[in-house]
Amino acid sequence: DLEAARERLRPMLEGWPGEAPQVHLLHMLKIQVDCDLYAGDAPGAWRRVLDQWPMLEQLGFSRLSTRRTEVFHLRARAALALLAHDPGPNLHLRAIVDSDLEQLAREPMIHARPLEAMLRASLYAIAGDQKAVLQRLSGAIYGFDAAGMSLFATVARRCKGQWTEGREGRKIVQQADVFMRMQDIAEPQRWVAMVAPGFMLGHAS
Repeated sequence: DLEAARERLRPMLEGWPGEAPQVHLLHMLKIQVDCDLYAGDAPGAWRRVLDQWPMLEQLGFSRLSTRRTEVFHLRARAALALLAHDPGPNLHLRAIVDSDLEQLAREPMIHARPLEAMLRASLYAIAGDQKAVLQRLSGAIYGFDAAGMSLFATVARRCKGQWTEGREGRKIVQQADVFMRMQDIAEPQRWVAMVAPGFMLGHAS
C-alpha cells in the first residue's frame, strides 16, 4: 500500500530534523524515491534525487563501495524513469545514466554487475533495441541468481518476457507475476517501473 508506506515514513522524517544517522538519511531517501517511482511520478523522483544529491556528496557516500553502489543505482533509476516518461527535454539524462552505470560495473559488490545489466537493458528498452535488451537481461538474470536475489531475478525475467515475442513471452510474464504476488506485490507492473524504469510501458510481444 503506497499511502501506508508514505505514512509510516512521515514520523521518521519529522523525528530527525537534520540529525538522522547518515545511513538512515540514505535509506529514507531511497524509500521516498521508490514510492515516487511506484506511483509513476518520475519527475518527482528525479527532483528528489537532484535536491538531495549535494547532501549525499557532502556525507561522503562515494567513499564506500556498498554506499556508492546504492547512490549511483538510485540516481540511475530516477534518471531512467524521467527519460522514459518524457524523453524529448530530458535526453541529457542519458549521459548521467551512462556514467552511473559505468560506475556500477566497476564496483566489487556481487550484486552491482547485475544491477548495471538490468538498468542498461532499461536504457536499451527506451531506445527500442530488442536484441540488446534481451542480451543484457540474460546477464542480469544470471547475476541475480548467482547472488541469491530471487525477486530481482524475477523482475529481470518479467522484463525479458515483455520483450520476447508470442506465447513464450506472455508465459514468462505470467509466471513472474505469480511469483511477485506471492511476495505480496499487488501490482507487479508498478514494481517493475520502480526497479527497472524503462520497462514500465511494456513491449508488444
